[in-house]
Amino acid sequence: HILTCMWFWLGRAAEDDGIYSWIQRSGGEDYRTKLSVYVQYLHSLRYVMNAPSPPDIAPESELERLFDIFSYIFTLVVIGSAVSAIAGTLQELKAMNEASARQRREIR
Repeated sequence: HILTCMWFWLGRAAEDDGIYSWIQRSGGEDYRTKLSVYVQYLHSLRYVMNAPSPPDIAPESELERLFDIFSYIFTLVVIGSAVSAIAGTLQELKAMNEASARQRREIR
């Protein structure tokens, strides 16, 4: 949600500065009347969740491109952390299993 809001805000900020952004690209000429805020949010969510970006919605301004790079780095860090946590948990389970097996062998 946070990344979606940031992407939405960047599109609006670029639009306010007169820079062509993903909002105009996704809505065509009459994008202000054509796209509601809800639809723009859905476009933002779709962009953030679908990497690489769909061809209809791509970063157009410098700020949007910087955000694009940031979101990829953020995603890599989060996924890397999750994989690391899972690997650590599996290693702990393996060590516990080995200790339990060692105890069973000693009892016999």
